[in-house]
Amino acid sequence: TVSPSRVAFFPAKDIFPQRFEVKENLSVRGKRNACLDDIRAGTVDIVVTSLVGFLEKTIRVDKLKTNVRRISVGEELDLEALRGHLVDVGYEAMSIIEEPGQFAVRGAIVDLFDPSWDDPVRFELLDDEVISIRAFDIETQRSNLQLESVRLLPATGVIVGDEAFAELKTNLTEKGFEAEAIREILWCSPTEPSPPVRRAGRAIGWRCR
Repeated sequence: TVSPSRVAFFPAKDIFPQRFEVKENLSVRGKRNACLDDIRAGTVDIVVTSLVGFLEKTIRVDKLKTNVRRISVGEELDLEALRGHLVDVGYEAMSIIEEPGQFAVRGAIVDLFDPSWDDPVRFELLDDEVISIRAFDIETQRSNLQLESVRLLPATGVIVGDEAFAELKTNLTEKGFEAEAIREILWCSPTEPSPPVRRAGRAIGWRCR
């Protein structure tokens, strides 16, 4: 007999490029990444999915493993490092969060909405120490649950950052692409600063090397 807690559902992507839909449903993305992390951690025995879900590409296991974070009450948190991490794994910086995949930093308060969560979470810091983690209702902004820790997953299936771009540049070079072609692929100019690469509603800068 298999316990229901050891069974997970892996949804297919809720996006259809042939219909000119370019923005993925982040709640679905969150459920996909959460299921993949549960599989990686060995906490599920049976995965239920569709044929489409089974055939679709997913985030690489090594990228998922290295970009999953757990934040707990009592630990020290470097806000600048957290900002950079969130941007790299697909989150959008906002003044006030309105939907999954966003985060907001206001002084010692960090609001964050991991797409795999039902509700966003608010971290309260004292200096660099996390002193409170609370889930809250996104409509009323009222806290509804005190938490000791949370698992933070990527908000995307493609981790974009300096490491990813460097890896892409290396792969293109090994495949024989000319330097100019590589710059164009990476949206870089040999004489001007590179424009931001926009993906999933956020911008990140990349410097050609």
